[in-house]
Amino acid sequence: MAEKSTSYLEGLNEKRLKAYHAMTEVLDKAGEEKRELTGEEEQLFQRTNAEMDSLDEEIRSKLDAIDRGKKIEEERSEYEALITPVEARHAEEIGVADTEEAQFRAFLRGETRDFTAKRDFVASEHRDLSTGSTGAPVPTNFFNRVIEAMVAVGPMMETSTILFSNSQANLQIPRMTADSTAALVSEAGTIGESDPTFGAFITLDSYKLAYITQVTSELLADSSIDLIGLLADNSGRALGRKLNSLATVGTNSSQHNGIVTASTAGVTGGNGVSGAFTAANLIDLFYSVDYAYRGQSAGWMMRDASIGAVRKLRADAVSAADSAGGFLFQPGMTARTSDQLLGYPIWSNPDVVATATSAKSVIFGDLSRYYIRHGDFRFDRSDDFAFNADLITFRSMVRTDGDLVDQSGAVKHFVGGSS
Repeated sequence: MAEKSTSYLEGLNEKRLKAYHAMTEVLDKAGEEKRELTGEEEQLFQRTNAEMDSLDEEIRSKLDAIDRGKKIEEERSEYEALITPVEARHAEEIGVADTEEAQFRAFLRGETRDFTAKRDFVASEHRDLSTGSTGAPVPTNFFNRVIEAMVAVGPMMETSTILFSNSQANLQIPRMTADSTAALVSEAGTIGESDPTFGAFITLDSYKLAYITQVTSELLADSSIDLIGLLADNSGRALGRKLNSLATVGTNSSQHNGIVTASTAGVTGGNGVSGAFTAANLIDLFYSVDYAYRGQSAGWMMRDASIGAVRKLRADAVSAADSAGGFLFQPGMTARTSDQLLGYPIWSNPDVVATATSAKSVIFGDLSRYYIRHGDFRFDRSDDFAFNADLITFRSMVRTDGDLVDQSGAVKHFVGGSS
C-alpha cells in the first residue's frame, strides 16, 4: 500500500513538473521573440498555472492522508501492545484512568467539565513542528493532533520559533542591538572588553484565543465516531487560522505583532503597476537582507496569487539585452520538497496581503526570528448552554502571543508603489 502511495505521489509530481515546463516553454518563446504573451498564450499560461495549483492541492491532500495512515498504524500498534498480558498488568499498576485518552473520554462523557491537553514531546523551545520531511510520525496524543491541524492551515507555526509557556505573566525577551567585536591583539598585549548591547525588551503577552462548538448528544453516544480526532481537528483549524492571521499581520495593539507588520522596509515597487513586483524588485529584496540572516531558516512568504506571479519572472527582467536568463522560480523536485525562489523556500501564507499599492505583499529573511508564545489547550464542556436543543457545547482555548525578536533587518518586506 505504501509503495502504491509513493508511486501515485511520484506520478502527481511528474505531472506538476510537466505543467511547469509547459509554462516555461510559452514564456521562453515570447522571450526569444522579445514580445509580450499573446491572448492565446496568456490563456494557456493561466490554465497551466491553475493546473499546477490543483496538483499542489492534490499532493498536499495525499501527503496528509499518508501521515494519517501512519498515525492509525501507530495507534493500532499501541492498542495491540496494551492488550498483551505484560502491558495489561502494567496498565493496571499505573492506572489506566491516569492516561490522557482516558481523561479526555471521561470529559466527553460529561464525567468531568474541563480538560487540559498538555504537550509531552517537545522542549520549552521548539523550532520545527512539521513531520513531513522526516516521515516519522510525532506521538499521537491529543495535544499533538491539535498542533498538526494548526500547522496545516498556515505556515507560521512551522516557520517560527515556538516558546511553550503556561504562565499568564508577561514573558520578556532581550533584543540584542549589537554584537561583541573582536580585535587584533599583539603578543602580550591587553585584550579589550567588548560586550553585546541590548535594546528594549520584547514582551510577549498571553492573549486568549477561543471558540465554541456544539455536537448532538446522539453523536457523543455513537462509539463508532472518532470524536477525539474530530474535536482535535476542528479545534486545530479554528485556533490555527486565527493564530496564523495574528502572527502574520497582527497590529501589535492588544494582539500579536505580526511578522509582516514587524518586518522592516526592503524594497519599494515602481509606480503605475498597481503594486506589482518585478524580478529586479525580488532580487533587490533578497540582497537587502544581511548575509547573516540568509541561513537555513531563511525563506520567502507570500500568498498563492503572488507565487503564481513569481512563476513568470525571469532573471533577465533586469536586462532587456539578455533574453536567455533563467526563471527565478524553481519547482520542488519531489512531493515533500518546497518550491524555491532564488534558492530559498517559498512559504504560501493566505494571510499575507495581495499585491496592491502600498501593500506589503512579500517578505524575505530569517523566519525563525519570529517567536510565538504558546500554552497548553484548555477544553470545557457545558450540558446547559444549549439544553433546549439537546446539544453539548465544547469551548476550546489557548493563550498565545508573537513578535519578531530581531527587528534590525532579519526579515524585510516588499511594498507596492504608491500608484
